[in-house]
Amino acid sequence: MSSSRGAENRRGNPKNLPTILSRKRKSDDDDPMQPDIQSYFNVLPKSSNDSNFQTVVPNIIRPSSRVPLGTISLGGESNVSAVDQTTPLKRGESSASKDNSRRKQSVKRPRMRESWSQFRSFIGEPVRHKVRGDAPLPDFKWADRQLMWDLMAKRETGTYKRVTAATMLQSHAAIQPKMRAILLDWLIEVCEVYRLHRETFYLAVDFLDRYLGLTDSVPKNRLQLIGVTCLFIGAKLEEIYPPKLQEFAYVTDGACTEEEILAQELEVLKRLNWSLSPMTPNSWMRTYSQIIHGPKDETKVSFTIPAYNGLPFSRVMQLLDLCMLEFGCLDFTYSELATSALYHIEGERVALAVSGYSWPEISRCVRWMSAFVFAIRERGSPIQIKSFHGVLPEDSHHLQNHVVDMSLLERATSRLAALAEGALRDSPDVSSQRMITGLDNTPQEEEGDIMYPKGGSMIPGGTYAAPHPALLSPPLDGDFW
Repeated sequence: MSSSRGAENRRGNPKNLPTILSRKRKSDDDDPMQPDIQSYFNVLPKSSNDSNFQTVVPNIIRPSSRVPLGTISLGGESNVSAVDQTTPLKRGESSASKDNSRRKQSVKRPRMRESWSQFRSFIGEPVRHKVRGDAPLPDFKWADRQLMWDLMAKRETGTYKRVTAATMLQSHAAIQPKMRAILLDWLIEVCEVYRLHRETFYLAVDFLDRYLGLTDSVPKNRLQLIGVTCLFIGAKLEEIYPPKLQEFAYVTDGACTEEEILAQELEVLKRLNWSLSPMTPNSWMRTYSQIIHGPKDETKVSFTIPAYNGLPFSRVMQLLDLCMLEFGCLDFTYSELATSALYHIEGERVALAVSGYSWPEISRCVRWMSAFVFAIRERGSPIQIKSFHGVLPEDSHHLQNHVVDMSLLERATSRLAALAEGALRDSPDVSSQRMITGLDNTPQEEEGDIMYPKGGSMIPGGTYAAPHPALLSPPLDGDFW
């Protein structure tokens, strides 16, 4: 019997269908999973007479991309969102104003930190027009050169302004100027070992000085931790492949741990109000060099492509590296330091032309920097650009080199102290000189000089005589005499 029934089934169904396909489809009224269209759209009910049936376009509200789907009412009673009444879907004014006021009361405005508020207030301050005179930058197609120059000058004010040397010494009685010099000299060595850029070092110096200016009574045993943390922050901002956190902790020889560096990093960032983009002396010097040697317009070559030579740039940066070790550099802005260094290397005309300063504005910094120039020239060893493995020769001058040391700084500071005491003079004392009747800047001729031997010179109050015959050249036919 079973075999006969199986044969009949095979004849009726040539192929066995799966259960989900062989199941009889329910009608729309019987299927509870079928959605009720009438509850979603405001349409007219079906008429019993199909011939009089008219298709009614449903009044669908298309939600905005900024409105959550749950806030859209799909019922037939109301087509307006009860949550967001500020969108273009707003229809009724009376009910919308009530719902909007209730929503404003329920939402609490987040409270910003004080440091972030100060940073926002500095950004919102208006830019002073031509605070440094007319911009020496060339004409740009993509920006206003005067506005760019004013913005660069603004980044030396407000939250980016450093305190003076006297103020910092009063705030930190345990820190001596030599401690800061030793720390920065060590940071230069770290930058050279890890092949970090000059901008990374100068960012670390700026973070260190501004942090010390905003704190009080920092113990000297935490000075190295603050310094290596500032270098860690600067490397993450400037370097493409910054050293790992473990390497910064390793160079301290166990004095600072990784956890201490991370904790100090957050403390430094909060103290600086997250203002991490100052115009450093390196930034000013690169701008000045590009103005001197770069294109005067952007018709052929872009101004952003460096066009200056690395050796003159390295000479100026050697002077700036030495000046940054001295505590007295806090009394000057970064642009004044860069302009004064360019004054000693390239001359007054070039320095004033590319910086926008006048001589009275930089005269004090130029005189202060003269001791450091004298120390470098007294050493007599010309600077040479170091080569690094894997770095192109034309890019080597952008890496920080250890070309200054503590002995060179001591020589410069000793001369600064002598100038302050009056033991040395920048130029000869004019009041102590006798009246000059001969050539300028030469001593007064006296009887018995080599040019005018005894009885043959013109002495004040004396008579003219023929010069010594040994100093006369033989006459020629075309002589002017």
